[in-house]
Amino acid sequence: MLRFVAILIGASLAVAIVGAACGGNGDSGESLTLEQYFQQLQEADGRASARFAQIRAQLDQAPQDDPEAALRALKDIFPEQVVTLQDLVDSMEGLNPPPQVEDAHNAAVDALKDSIEIAEQNSDAMQDITSPQDASDILSSQEAAAADQATSLTCLALEKAGTDLAITVDLDC
Repeated sequence: MLRFVAILIGASLAVAIVGAACGGNGDSGESLTLEQYFQQLQEADGRASARFAQIRAQLDQAPQDDPEAALRALKDIFPEQVVTLQDLVDSMEGLNPPPQVEDAHNAAVDALKDSIEIAEQNSDAMQDITSPQDASDILSSQEAAAADQATSLTCLALEKAGTDLAITVDLDC
């Protein structure tokens, strides 16, 4: 059951990586060119991937044969997801997308912020878990699934917008 919880968190992290890379509101400064925008977007995706890989590695190292220790590890590690997402959103909000992708960009940002809100709620709820089933229930809630799906869909739309404009984009949505 603890391995299943780690898999659920991993799936959630994958969606978050892509959403985090899509962050920003484009309200300040001059618009980036399409090439600059998607390059910075992919760089953010790479940074987020590295941070989330570290979180996944920590979860994989949690003792599977000691349920109490595994739950303590999950309680300690899960908040790092929220911190990572928030750090990425904060850094990406300075990105000023070109007009051709601004709507898709802003939709992705909004979806990511919704995902962060759910992740914060889940992080708080994780502190009260007493079993792997509790963690599984939290992570597989309808709200979490809906937020993950919205983040994925808006990321795919942003990726498609780039591709439609002849920009090579690989965000692993």
